[in-house]
Amino acid sequence: MKQFKHLIKPYIIWASILIVVPLILIVLYAFTSDGNEVLTLHFTWANFAKFLEATYLSVILKSFRLGILTTLICLVCGYPLAYIISKYSEKVQSFLILMVTIPMWINMLLRTYAWMNILSDNGLVNNLLKMLGISPITMMYTDFSVIVGLVCNFMPFMIIPIHTSLSKMDKSLIEAANDLGANPFQTFWRITWKLSMPGVVNGIMMVFLLSISTFVIPKLLGGGQYMLIGNLIESQFISVGDWNCHLSDPSSDHPDLYEPDEEDGYPGRLKEAGDEKKKYHIFKIICSAVSGIFLPADPCDHDLFL
Repeated sequence: MKQFKHLIKPYIIWASILIVVPLILIVLYAFTSDGNEVLTLHFTWANFAKFLEATYLSVILKSFRLGILTTLICLVCGYPLAYIISKYSEKVQSFLILMVTIPMWINMLLRTYAWMNILSDNGLVNNLLKMLGISPITMMYTDFSVIVGLVCNFMPFMIIPIHTSLSKMDKSLIEAANDLGANPFQTFWRITWKLSMPGVVNGIMMVFLLSISTFVIPKLLGGGQYMLIGNLIESQFISVGDWNCHLSDPSSDHPDLYEPDEEDGYPGRLKEAGDEKKKYHIFKIICSAVSGIFLPADPCDHDLFL
């Protein structure tokens, strides 16, 4: 195998250009002020000081709240599914994991638009409720719609690592526990759960980080009313062009388009403005969604290439 070591060199070059260099630039921008040239860098901590402002703390707390809730739902629903899949033969497991990953073959933007059609006032769910004689329910532009979109898009990132840990587990330990008189709950809690912790931790980290950093789902399913960490960063990079302070005020670009949100006090709700302003905001949504396919800010926002 040593004669094939040179084959890894192109990958090292590719990873350095597309992964290492962008990360170095992100760190450089975070610790420098705007308007710097390469040879005259001015380092500052002012970009991190904005985390302590009330406006941004509310956005961070709301992002963490939705991220934690999404992670818990994915863990509660994903762990039993991964556990059931691990009980089948290897061929069946491969097929079931394929079924889990197939939705990821479709671009996230298309999946989010599909949920918009399902959860809208005239969507599939409300039409079924009307057929059953139940009054329609407003689901779009709420916490429910945003969480549904996050859970359905990021569930595979919880299932796959947990399944990997469970499938590699030594089954003889479970047989030994049964021989020693342990009941099914004790066997699961003391052996299965503990041995699957690496997969659980990996799944929690991936789902949580992706949930708080994505911007397409909150923007489309939240109707412009949700300003999370990912939306702030996206606004600064795409709209404002402030690459140093990623968490500056996104309404500074066009403040007349926003009014304060009574829930968290952050400018995020569209005013009842003219058609031109609404068209501009819709145009920004489309541009931001397209940029999520090509920019390497969030690996799940450009999973067209997966």
